[in-house]
Amino acid sequence: MTDLTIKLLVQMHYHIRVISKIVSILIVFNLIGCISDAPRDNPLDPANGLMVSGNISRIYTNNPPENAVVFLQPENLTLIVNDDGGYTFSNLKPGVYQLSSTAPGYSADSATFDLQQNTKVNLVLDSLPFFRDIKLTTHHVSRWFPPDDLYSIRYEAAASDGDGDGDINKVWLKIESIAYTDTLQRSSPGSNIFKGEAFTLDLSINSIHQLIGKPFTIYVKDLPGQIVESKDQFLLRIIEDIPQLVSPIGLEVLNSFPINFVWQAIVNISYSYSLKIEIYSISLGLKVDEVNNILSNATTAQFGGPLSTGDYYWILYIIDEFGNSSTSREGSFRIQL
Repeated sequence: MTDLTIKLLVQMHYHIRVISKIVSILIVFNLIGCISDAPRDNPLDPANGLMVSGNISRIYTNNPPENAVVFLQPENLTLIVNDDGGYTFSNLKPGVYQLSSTAPGYSADSATFDLQQNTKVNLVLDSLPFFRDIKLTTHHVSRWFPPDDLYSIRYEAAASDGDGDGDINKVWLKIESIAYTDTLQRSSPGSNIFKGEAFTLDLSINSIHQLIGKPFTIYVKDLPGQIVESKDQFLLRIIEDIPQLVSPIGLEVLNSFPINFVWQAIVNISYSYSLKIEIYSISLGLKVDEVNNILSNATTAQFGGPLSTGDYYWILYIIDEFGNSSTSREGSFRIQL
């Protein structure tokens, strides 16, 4: 061989080695790219976290509760639920978890599950019932017969529920100190006002004065069974003063209108109150009219009528700012036109 031939063979061998290295490098990079894009289907692969997701909704609708929060244990993770009610916890290891959710004004819901693959868990929250208003008042009734005065306690609760007032199942009162319980009744069908009344005999006590300073508790339960109790309620006052009627009384005959109702001045009460007159038909046993918002310092009030011929009686109420009341004995009169 000539020197030129030998030189050419050496150069060709060198270039073949370089090309071979380049091809090897390209193959390695290509394999790495393929490995990176390959899906990790093995849930036990520590590089592949699992996921739990789902929706938080209200009990009677798919709408999510406002400001709902989801908790995941034992990871001690917390998420605020999306506007559409969705949530997602990712990068989780296989194992047993507890998921719970709550929102202001709602009962909590929870679920325990064994996470071995991506899982969906939906929770449902029940809006708690609540009280918009509670009234607890005393009523003192003076009467001719029976001669003993009558005392009672009236309790009234306006109860609502975020899932609709129709979701309210029951409202009841409990006086723990005397082991007394009573269920309040709706004031009318479909109403969210619940009322009840208890007299001294119902309460199995000698006097309602024994209950001054004792706590009363009112409870409300919705249809799913969630129960909410009120703060302690207390009697604020028992009105002992009784208005004294002057005229008309003793079945006095009246043959014209207006009627001028007269009573003695009330001088022993230092707190704020107003007066009210109620007029009843004796034959029907029903209230037929009333005169409201009479000033406390008044001793007379006019009633313009009309009333048909017949026998009637009237009662004068003292009513304080809280709704406690005391009534006079009946004053009877006859309309003879």
